[in-house]
Amino acid sequence: MTPLAKELCQHVLECGSAFRNAPPEITIFLAGTIGLEQGVGATVKQKHIAVDWKNYSGKYAQSKVDFDEVCDIYDAIGPDYLNKSVTQGERYTAVFIGPEGNSFKAFTHKINTSDLSWRYRNHLENYLADAYAMLVKGEIQNESLRKSAEIANMYKQGRPRTTVITNETIHEYESAIQAIIDVASLYYSGKLDTLEALLRSTTAGQQGVPPANMMLNLWRYIRKVTAGELYAHGFFTDTIPEEGTLTVFYKNDVELIRKLLI
Repeated sequence: MTPLAKELCQHVLECGSAFRNAPPEITIFLAGTIGLEQGVGATVKQKHIAVDWKNYSGKYAQSKVDFDEVCDIYDAIGPDYLNKSVTQGERYTAVFIGPEGNSFKAFTHKINTSDLSWRYRNHLENYLADAYAMLVKGEIQNESLRKSAEIANMYKQGRPRTTVITNETIHEYESAIQAIIDVASLYYSGKLDTLEALLRSTTAGQQGVPPANMMLNLWRYIRKVTAGELYAHGFFTDTIPEEGTLTVFYKNDVELIRKLLI
């Protein structure tokens, strides 16, 4: 898996030069989460290389979980720096990237899990997605909100550490995003024979689980190692490896992100 990731990393470095001078949060989000993760995942499903998990109810519907359980390399290859979760407000969406760490979603998830507090938490998160994005953009000023943003790693010494992605941002980086999607998807598709053989050799594969059922999860493993390589080569320069998470916002009318971020 590591040789595949190293080779894929070189392809990304060659076509992702537009991100070299971008703010760190833009590179990890647009090149990493949108291009390398979501874009390739969408291509894999569109080409029917892997099972569409949301609509799959076959005999091996749970083999995605089984694959994690029998593949002991998952923990050995380190944290998943491209792991993400999402909270959508009325105007903006907050994306939390990284394996763990301080974020307003992590804090609100500690609220009591009763039905009433669960509903309260969800409404609060949706509101905060809008409020923090507006704070970062300078559309509102609120000292308490800013101080809470510092606790959640979005501000430091009174200044934003993150960005709100708009259609103007996407216009600037769209060709580079598409280039990463294309080169990574082509590379992945070209290695299908190797990947299928690898999946058949796993414990689950030997028990009869078809490679297609495990293909999306294998891609997650490859992208996990690839992200580590991209940090090592200085392409990703954010603080996720040290702090565990990064929050970035995008405006809800950015169609490219809405289409890919699932």
